[in-house]
Amino acid sequence: TGNSDNNSITNNTIYTNGTGASNYGMELVTNALNNIVTDNIIYTNGTNTNAGITLNNIVNNNTVSRNIINSNGMSGGNNRGIYLPQIASNNTITSNTISTHGFNNGEGIYIASSSNKNLVANNVISTHGSTGSNSGIVLYSSVRDNNVSNNTVNTSGTSYNYGIQLSSTAGNNTITSNTIRTNGSSGPNHGIYLVTSVANNTITSNMITTDGTSTNY
Repeated sequence: TGNSDNNSITNNTIYTNGTGASNYGMELVTNALNNIVTDNIIYTNGTNTNAGITLNNIVNNNTVSRNIINSNGMSGGNNRGIYLPQIASNNTITSNTISTHGFNNGEGIYIASSSNKNLVANNVISTHGSTGSNSGIVLYSSVRDNNVSNNTVNTSGTSYNYGIQLSSTAGNNTITSNTIRTNGSSGPNHGIYLVTSVANNTITSNMITTDGTSTNY
């Protein structure tokens, strides 16, 4: 909860099961600073919009590392492994193993709304949807100066699956040395996708494989 600082959350096994939506394994919210979240095993289940670990609203300088996260939706989408919805900056997100399952719009790591200067490195991410629009890592809406490097990303669904997606004025981010594979039973599918006023990002030395019927990038 708010103003929770300098805590160590480690070696826990967490199951959150709901018959509805928005089930979270762990949430740091509103002025939660300098916390360490490591070596936890987290399972979330519900209909949709579930997340393993959420950092929300002035949640800065935290370390999220070596966690195993499974985020599942029984009937809907928007299931996420690690979720930074707004103003979460200078966090270190490294060496996590993340798997998401649901209908569509599954995201391994989702960083949004003025969440800046985060390090996202050495994570292994698999996102699976029974339809499309599943993404490994998303940088969305005025996020800047994030470093996304050395991650292994696999996405699968029908179509419009993305390894790494930058959108809505995401700028000055570094995307480097990631291994990406996007799979779809149809097309299009994209390894790295930039859309809507995305500028001044550095994208280099990534290894990308895309599979689908047609129009893959």
